[in-house]
Amino acid sequence: MRKIIALLFLICVMALAACGSDNADQDKTEKDAVAEEEQTNEETSDTGDENTEESTKEEDPEEAEEPSESGNLIGSDAKKIFQKSAEAMQEVSSYLVKGEFTDDSTISGQNEKATTELTMELSLADQSNMYMKSSTTSNTDSGGVVELYKVADGMYIKSPDQDQWMKMPASSDYGSLFTTLQADQLTEYVNLSNAFEVNDNGNHFVLTFTGTNEEYKSAVMGAGIAAQEGILKEHYDNMNVNGTYEIKIDKDSLYMVGYTFEYESTTSGEIGEVETYHNAEYTISEFNEHDDITVPKEITDSAVSVGQ
Repeated sequence: MRKIIALLFLICVMALAACGSDNADQDKTEKDAVAEEEQTNEETSDTGDENTEESTKEEDPEEAEEPSESGNLIGSDAKKIFQKSAEAMQEVSSYLVKGEFTDDSTISGQNEKATTELTMELSLADQSNMYMKSSTTSNTDSGGVVELYKVADGMYIKSPDQDQWMKMPASSDYGSLFTTLQADQLTEYVNLSNAFEVNDNGNHFVLTFTGTNEEYKSAVMGAGIAAQEGILKEHYDNMNVNGTYEIKIDKDSLYMVGYTFEYESTTSGEIGEVETYHNAEYTISEFNEHDDITVPKEITDSAVSVGQ
């Protein structure tokens, strides 16, 4: 079971990396954004032309059009875009993540190539409840379908090598892991904004990050992994990695609607010596449509408790 959860974690970590909600960090981001806007407004007011101001006053209010939020951001740096996106995402209570990734790993000399398709529903309004289903095809016998519910009273898991659902308490190390992973990554992106390149891609802003080792782990994987203990922390701490990370933000809603990443890494620990090439693409949609995530009664009735 420990290996199953460790592998499940590796599936989920990237899908969750860019998502979540931490009110304290979001409040700080919002205050920074407001302060920056106020400073910009003051500078514009001080240097404005008086004649232009008089002309503006004479305009018919019904004919004057307010520029869109995205219009204000065109030409902005990554910091401003991330700040505005963080504000917009505060309104999000739930969403759907869909993704596909390929993984080519060599673990202690044994190579495995796998492709995984993943669907995840996440509710931030209800203690970060989630439902995830992944389907993996592999050149080894480790493929198959994994399902997981994470709710207030624990995690319910069904993996390819189990004929029935298993339940782990919410207080377990792995239960707390999925909660930790909800830390607001957009705040971290604001802090790393100088490392992102901004491109205007039609209906979206595309922000691209390239980095190595601790910088890449912080930007892509987040602080949640570093806070863990045991097998996961060991491999995380020992990881050397380099790669790229691309974030897509919708211009109209300013929601984060997708992300892709590609990296190569080496690490070692209890699982063994691991070399990995990873390529993934995720989309985020159906905002505020998955607030109510519950475990079906037939699963709660039949699940076998472990780790109590």
